[in-house]
Formats: sequence, structure tokens, C-alpha cells
Amino acid sequence: LLAGSILWVTWPKVLNVFLLYTAVGLFHYLFRRRFTLITEDPEKAFSLGWNVRLWDFWFYVSFGVVITMSVQITGVLMVFSYLVAPAIIALALSTSWPMRIAIGCAVGLTGSILGLVASYRWDLPSGPAMVCFLGVILAFFVLTQLLSKDMEPEQR
Repeated sequence: LLAGSILWVTWPKVLNVFLLYTAVGLFHYLFRRRFTLITEDPEKAFSLGWNVRLWDFWFYVSFGVVITMSVQITGVLMVFSYLVAPAIIALALSTSWPMRIAIGCAVGLTGSILGLVASYRWDLPSGPAMVCFLGVILAFFVLTQLLSKDMEPEQR
């Protein structure tokens, strides 16, 4: 449950997960403006007559379904890592939602590819290898941010 076994997932399971994630992705895409406004300005959404609590409920139900299915396949460690590392980096680098999504996808894809290559090359477990590379990418990002702030001239 902690690390999962992503390489042993069967094709029927992959198809089921694909269909579920596609349905949830379509749901979020169709209602993206509503979710975005509720996230950024819930008071405005409420003033427009939207049932903010109901939309929050549907968001969390869909999120919970995806998390539950993902944990069954990949384990808690990978799910948590893929939720946190790309989001932190994307949030720090951009204020634009589309750019944040692109950055998050790029970070996740990079960590996945590097982890799978390392797993293949050095016969490591794939899930923990991908998690480690996401951690390395996040640590590198945090260190570069901290060092760049230390090197800036003091403003008086």
C-alpha cells in the first residue's frame, strides 16, 4: 500500500482507470470556470447564486475517487508525491492556471521518466525511484530559489 506495484497493473485495470480518469477529467473540464471561480472568489460565486458547498462537495467526491483508485495502483507514497511536488513548483513559478498545469505536468513527466530510467538501469523498484526523482527535482528547485534570494542585493 505504501509503494504500490505500478509495473504489475493488468490491462483491464488500466482500461478501468483510463475510463474513470477520463470521466473525471471531462467533468472538471466542463465545469472548470465554476471550479476556478469558487476556488479564487467563493463570495462572488455565492453572490451569483451558486451553491458553493454543493460544488465543493462534487469536487471533493471526484478528487476522492481519483485518489482512492490511484492509491490502489501506485501506493500512498507516489500519490502524495505527485500531488505535492509538481504543485509546489508550479505554484511558485506562475500565477496563470494553464501555465501551472503545464509546469506541473512537465515536472511529473520528468520525474516519471527519470525514475523509470533509473529503475531499469539499476534494477530499482520503479515507484520509489520515481518518488525519489520528484523529491530531487523539488529539492533542486527549492535550493535554487533560496540561493537566488540570497544573491540578490539588499533593498534599502
